[in-house]
Amino acid sequence: MALTPLSSVFLDGVQFSTDPKIYELNWQKRNSKHETIGGGKTIQDFGLFGRDMTLRLESADQQWLDQATVDALNARFVQRGVTFVFKDWVGTEAFVFMQVFDPQPTFIRDIFNYRMELQVVTLTKLRGIVYTGG
Repeated sequence: MALTPLSSVFLDGVQFSTDPKIYELNWQKRNSKHETIGGGKTIQDFGLFGRDMTLRLESADQQWLDQATVDALNARFVQRGVTFVFKDWVGTEAFVFMQVFDPQPTFIRDIFNYRMELQVVTLTKLRGIVYTGG
C-alpha cells in the first residue's frame, strides 16, 4: 500500500510518507565544570557546535512510512560512513549520519512505525537561517 507523501521531511531526496509525530532537536553546549576550594564552581563554556546536534524522529498515531519509503531509507542506512542531506519543514538543513533507523511493521500491510536518530555532521541552516557557527 503506497501512501501519497504528505511530509516536508526529506533525507537524501527521499520524502517521508508523513511528518514525524516526535521531532526532537538535541543540542547541548560544550562545557566543563570544576569544583574549587571553598565549595565554589568554575564553568568553562565552549559554546555550541552544529556537529554536536542530534535529531530524533519518531512516528506515532498514524504518522507512518510506507514500504517504498522504508526500503529507500533502509538502502541508505546500510551504507557505511555515508552522510546524507536532511531538510525539514522548519527550515533546518544539514548533512547527517544515520545512527538509528528502526522501522516496525503495523497491523496494516506495508505500513511501518519508525524511530530514527540522525547525527548532524554539518549544519547548513537552522530554522531557515544560515548557520555560520562551528
